[in-house]
Amino acid sequence: MKKKILWFFGLLLVSGVALYFYVGHAYIYYVIGRAKLPVMNSQGDYSLGMEVDALVRYSAIGDSLTFGLGAEKIEDTYPYRVAEYLADKGQRVQLTVSAFPGARSFDVLKKLLDEPIKKQAELITILIGVNDIHGGISLSDFLSNYQKIISRLKNELPGAKIAIVAIPRLGANNLLWPPFNYYFRLQTVRFNKALRQLAEKQAVSYIDLDTPTKQQLKTFTNYYSADGFHPSVIGYQHWATIIYDILNR
Repeated sequence: MKKKILWFFGLLLVSGVALYFYVGHAYIYYVIGRAKLPVMNSQGDYSLGMEVDALVRYSAIGDSLTFGLGAEKIEDTYPYRVAEYLADKGQRVQLTVSAFPGARSFDVLKKLLDEPIKKQAELITILIGVNDIHGGISLSDFLSNYQKIISRLKNELPGAKIAIVAIPRLGANNLLWPPFNYYFRLQTVRFNKALRQLAEKQAVSYIDLDTPTKQQLKTFTNYYSADGFHPSVIGYQHWATIIYDILNR
């Protein structure tokens, strides 16, 4: 009888833990979907700066973060703001945004490289990996895709400056319940460590967006948009400043 009682309570405990994990994971995407962030299609080409001979062709590749989910207009996205900083140096900038919400590294490899290559991009930033982590993609598969992305860009756009942007720290405290907050944080650290090593191996730039955003979470209460996951206009502004400062070194 005692064994049956222990077995019953053990089963109850396991079921409770499983339910907590299920609800905690589902809650993240429920809140993100419920927020109904404004979606403006930022994919395409934009021309900034004065009509001068000096032209910089800049392509931003990525997922919803590059697409600008959480911003209401293209001018508030980080690629556009980076392009504005470049244009402020007295040069004309042709910006191409090649991104869509939910994109993973495999999507970049198969769907998002043709346009930057067609436009003969001279400056390329790649921010991808959040959806790989949340989708349970292994680090080895992620790195394999990323290596192929860099290889194709270097082969077809020799001389282009390529920058790998680190996966930023995302998710407000009330959105990510334990242990998901710890799990996604540890995965972000693992993936970024591998990205830094890949950048060194491939001789491309690495932009650490994780360390500064960690500090921003402590400083800026309005860092996130309504879903508690995607950056707000202020968040994207700080990203643009970080990215541009490193590109401009």
